[in-house]
Amino acid sequence: MTKKTKLREAKLIETPGFRLRQSDHVYYNSTKTNAISQAGNYAYSFGWYKYMATKGDFRIFNTYSYSPTTVGHLYKARRLLSELGHGVTHFVRAPHGLQNLPRSMEILKAEITVLQDQIKSPRTRASTNARRADEILRIKRDIQILEALEAVHLDRVEGNLGRSKRAFKTLHALANSGS
Repeated sequence: MTKKTKLREAKLIETPGFRLRQSDHVYYNSTKTNAISQAGNYAYSFGWYKYMATKGDFRIFNTYSYSPTTVGHLYKARRLLSELGHGVTHFVRAPHGLQNLPRSMEILKAEITVLQDQIKSPRTRASTNARRADEILRIKRDIQILEALEAVHLDRVEGNLGRSKRAFKTLHALANSGS
């Protein structure tokens, strides 16, 4: 073993399925396609699909997966967060990841429209429509969380704190509602 290899090995701390690289404080899987910050502030799949973000006291975890590999990444990340003692405040579905909030919200709004049209159909069962109405409520909650997350991000970019205060109030209310 060379001196360089020993140094590299010394900088890695292992946890099941992940290794912590101390130089950047990020846990990586063996292929480096799943990255989670040591503090649990963010996580990426394949380096571009952001599935976890932290704003203030809130950790938001995207449960939408676009591939079977991402399903595994999300599962392993939730296990790692649990082992590290990091709780998740909100679980949301963001089809285009947390890095593209406007597009994710656009898709979710389109899903609501489709569900509303299906509810209006005269040939649907009441029980099916009740499930659709529940799904609409879940999607609207996800949109509220994504809008709050986007407002906090825009405030940081523009230096305006008005939207952030309202956004944090929304996140607190949703967290306390048990949704």
